[in-house]
Amino acid sequence: MPENAPTILKDRQGGMETPRAPSATERMVKQRQRTAWQADCDSLLAAHPFTGALTRSLDPVPVIDSRLPTLMTDGHHLFANVHFIARLSAKMRRFLLAHAAYHCVGGHFLPTSKPDKHRWTLACEHTVNYLALLERIDIPAQAILYPAQAGKDIVSVYEWLAHHPCPSRDQPLDIHRPDLRLAGSRIAIIDPDFQPHTPDPTVARDWRDLAVTHACQSDMIDQEILTYLLAPVDR
Repeated sequence: MPENAPTILKDRQGGMETPRAPSATERMVKQRQRTAWQADCDSLLAAHPFTGALTRSLDPVPVIDSRLPTLMTDGHHLFANVHFIARLSAKMRRFLLAHAAYHCVGGHFLPTSKPDKHRWTLACEHTVNYLALLERIDIPAQAILYPAQAGKDIVSVYEWLAHHPCPSRDQPLDIHRPDLRLAGSRIAIIDPDFQPHTPDPTVARDWRDLAVTHACQSDMIDQEILTYLLAPVDR
């Protein structure tokens, strides 16, 4: 079944119902949130030019869709559930913008060959949050960051997590593609704006090249960030 195909649901009486699209009122809420996200992008660019420049390459798309309770990126868009982001402070929204851009730079929207998908997700989360730390962006307390793995590459973090006593307790703030709600689960609303692109390795390379270019042009970038960007990636 295509990722965005309508899902037929059974109601309480056993009849069939089709998920609805966002209402006119909900579409207005989406537009307001899009405007707020744009202001956050401008603010991030002013305070953190390297990261702010990266977020300019992400198209923010507010959605109201049962499959996406928080937010995710496909390397082209930042899809965000408006009910989720409406509860956030401007500081938290700016962090999540940076977080999504770093996921793109790391190519984390691509599938991995690693057998433990959750451990890989946690390793991705740690590395992007560590980049935020290097950029002196405020990190929320619930963000995944393993001090013992500061500065380690993503594969090293993944392997270290094999000895984590209970990795299932750590959960990302955003949604990674394998964790999207399956088409077979109950879906009340399907937003036509939620159309993630197929993962493309070329897009991941373009993001890495873009980040290296911005980093080399900046005289304020932390050298550790450039080292990370130039390191080979093993998925």
